[in-house]
Amino acid sequence: MSNTADRPWPDNLRPGLKVTRDAIVVVPGIMGSELFDAETGKTLWGLRKSAWYVRAWGRGDGLEALALTDDELSGKIGRVRAGDLLRFPAIVPILSGIEPYTKLSKALSQVVSHPDAVLGFGYDWRLPVAFNARLLAKAAADHLEKWRLRSGFEDAQLLLVAHSMGGLLCQAIPEDSGLEDVTRAVVTLGTPFGGAAKAALLLNSGLGAPLPAGRLRRLVATMPGIHALLPSYRCVDDGADARRLTPADVGAIGGSPQLAADAFATRDAARPLVNHRALIGVRQPTLSALTIDSGVVTAQPYTFVPEPDGELARRANGLLHKVHGEGDGTVPRDSARPDSGAPMPLAQQHGQLARSPEAIDFVRDIVTNIEADLGPKLGVGDGIGLSAPDFAVPGTPWIVDVTGVIGRAKYSITDLDARKVIVRQRLRRVGDGYAVSVVLPSPGLYRLSVAGGGFSPVTRLVLAIGPQDS
Repeated sequence: MSNTADRPWPDNLRPGLKVTRDAIVVVPGIMGSELFDAETGKTLWGLRKSAWYVRAWGRGDGLEALALTDDELSGKIGRVRAGDLLRFPAIVPILSGIEPYTKLSKALSQVVSHPDAVLGFGYDWRLPVAFNARLLAKAAADHLEKWRLRSGFEDAQLLLVAHSMGGLLCQAIPEDSGLEDVTRAVVTLGTPFGGAAKAALLLNSGLGAPLPAGRLRRLVATMPGIHALLPSYRCVDDGADARRLTPADVGAIGGSPQLAADAFATRDAARPLVNHRALIGVRQPTLSALTIDSGVVTAQPYTFVPEPDGELARRANGLLHKVHGEGDGTVPRDSARPDSGAPMPLAQQHGQLARSPEAIDFVRDIVTNIEADLGPKLGVGDGIGLSAPDFAVPGTPWIVDVTGVIGRAKYSITDLDARKVIVRQRLRRVGDGYAVSVVLPSPGLYRLSVAGGGFSPVTRLVLAIGPQDS
């Protein structure tokens, strides 16, 4: 016998697909947005043909326009315009390949009330995280307001889905934006909360790239967005100890000390994400530590082990305890791990974390179930409420009112002096709740316990005192 229905459902009884009434904003990672020349409309980043990347990273053709000018570094923004989320694969030396966001966006459009509920937030990823975070806050607020008006869902909230550096933007959203009050949850995919050692390697030498190292260094050294990915965890191996990278280190290896200081300050000021759910890449060999010798950076395939007190673990001979660095191939596991809550691990490369079927299923499940996950379980009400006095007269009946119970409910009374249950029976329903008449047999201390609906029992102590004892 089949468990599926053979006959079609009548329209008024047809089960609906599980969708969210909320508005969604997809925030891509670094180099995950198309960029255009604002005056000519020429595409600067995000072209479809791979031949462009061959020319760009092989000979440097077309890269000059991506470098920040002195005007842009001083805050005069507008020469470059951000477009849609990346629609075609792209690749960056050292940071590796970047997959398009079309699959993720399409999957999300299938679990909302209307595709208009999904906004792809393209941004100029060359610029500072704090600057782009302000733009994100405004774009998200405008998107939510328009979605509420269009849908009629006045109680709709925001769901932010961020890949890689996009999570750093979410962390840097200004507190006075008010966005925290209307955000249901934030989902991050491979966000480098603590940075990535590869960013330092990219600023220093460009080793591993066919592009001449000097040209690559000059390009990325102008970009606050690259500096935003610098590691802030203890990654510099000095031999006897490990320490954090400093702005002075960054200047010595070819980056900008000021851009590094600004990036570290933004990270230090980051605020906790609302109902954060994190997916992190694991099982991929990941460069996680650095050695610096006369201004030359070497990325190392190992990391260090912190003790419970925060000190780094050492071997019996006093040397630092090192273990193989793992993560998503770009972001070390520990860097992607949120400050609180257990992340969801996925054996996958960084660029694929927003595209793989497992990652998309993870995001879809949160989007469609986060409101339920934050609320009561099916069959569970708002919680058991118990109304009973602190004192009672032995032999005199009194009423206990119970609310919030779904399904079978029962109560018990325990004589704490005798250490035995003297009453155990079901509650009777009275209107929307339950009520029971209780009589305590003699002076003493009793525990009244009510259970039902999947909750732990709610208990209350009652002291029975005779008139002669008062």
